[in-house]
Formats: sequence, C-alpha cells, structure tokens
Amino acid sequence: MPLLLLPWLLCGAARADDNPWADDSPWVDDSPWADDSPLADDNPGADEDEALPEAVDLAEEDQALPPPSLRAWVGPRFGLAVPAAPLHPAILPGLELGLVLPWADERLRPYALATWTGPSATRSGEDPSLAEGWQATLHQQELRLGLGLAVRVLGRRAPVSPELRASGQLWLDRTRTETRSGSTQLSQAVEHRVDPALSLGAGLSGDLGPGQLVGHVDLCLARSSATLTGDAPLRSLDLGLGYRLEL
Repeated sequence: MPLLLLPWLLCGAARADDNPWADDSPWVDDSPWADDSPLADDNPGADEDEALPEAVDLAEEDQALPPPSLRAWVGPRFGLAVPAAPLHPAILPGLELGLVLPWADERLRPYALATWTGPSATRSGEDPSLAEGWQATLHQQELRLGLGLAVRVLGRRAPVSPELRASGQLWLDRTRTETRSGSTQLSQAVEHRVDPALSLGAGLSGDLGPGQLVGHVDLCLARSSATLTGDAPLRSLDLGLGYRLEL
C-alpha cells in the first residue's frame, strides 16, 4: 500500500512547486503592487517632497524702475518750416523747456517753446514804363513762443513710444518788402505784427543715452492781420528733431 501512494505524493509535490500562488513565485516579485516596485517611485502621490519652480516676481520690472517723480528737462531742437506758398521753406531752430509729471506713468509732459524761422518769397513782372520790369522780395523773420503738452502714449516702461503734441503759440513777425527795377529801388516797407497760432503734431520718442531723441511733425495754423500781405490764414508744416535731457 505505501508503494502505491508514492507516485501520488511525488506528483503532488511537483504541482506544489509549480503553483503560481506560492510565496516564492516570480509573479510576487514582479507584481506592480509590490512595495519595492519601480512604479511606486513614480507615483505622483508619493510622500517625498518635490522641488517646486520658483515663483515669478511680476513686480521685478517695476522694482528696477525708479518711482515716478517730478523732473525738469531741456530740449534743443532743429527742423524745417514749410509754409504755404508763396513763402519758401526755411530752417527752424528752437529750444524747449519742460517737466515730466509723476502721474499717469509719466506720460504727461508740459513744455514751453521758442523757435525762429525766416521764410522768404520773390515775385517779378513786366511793366511798360519799366525797361527791366520789376522784382519784389519779401523777407519774414518770425519768433514763435508757445506753451504746449506732449503725451507719451506708452508711458515710461517703453524704450520707444509714439507721442502726441499740442500747443498754443504767438508768432512775432517782422515783414520787410522791397520792389526794384534793375538796380533802382522802387519801394520798401516794414511791418511788425503778432499772430495767434495753434500747433497740432505727432511723432516718436526713444531712449538714447541720458535722455530721449524726439522726432515730430507739426501742423501750425495762424490768422494773419498783415497789411503788406493781407488778411489770410497762415499754414506751416514743421519737421523737427530734438533731444530731451533731464536736469
């Protein structure tokens, strides 16, 4: 009887060794649920502390800029005045003195200006009584004084910004006319007057060195009450390039 049970016991032992649920089964070691499984290390809910990226300081740019303040500036400028016909274009040097106001991100910049220009015109004609005809010349010297406001559209953070300008001005004019026939002077007259004017313009300003480079185009409108040239609206398109240096 024991000899008959021996094959059955040996078969049962072999089946026990092949049991996948045994403690030493390779399935237990390779189970993804084991404590030492590599998947456990990648678990996003692990208790290990992870390094978090540093928070971006949104105020870093503002901290690099000085706080808004009231400042003065001086601005030499040079340009070209293109008046209405028959006057010819003439140079337009000038000087601006202004302030940078601390409000509205330093966009508002009131200023006072003084510019000078000297346009001229010539005319000629025929006269039966004059063998050489006649030639008339007009020389105008114009001092412009005004108060205005420049608005820097993008504020102080932008290195380059559009600008809008407006100013009220007084034009102090001296007009001299002379008519000649060859070397003979036929007439001469001089007139002084003051004309109110309005100037509207736009341009660009950009940081350059310790100050700002400014370029602009202004349309000037005035009403003349001149005797020599007659009552007429005056128009001038002014092209200007200047440099603002803060004091």
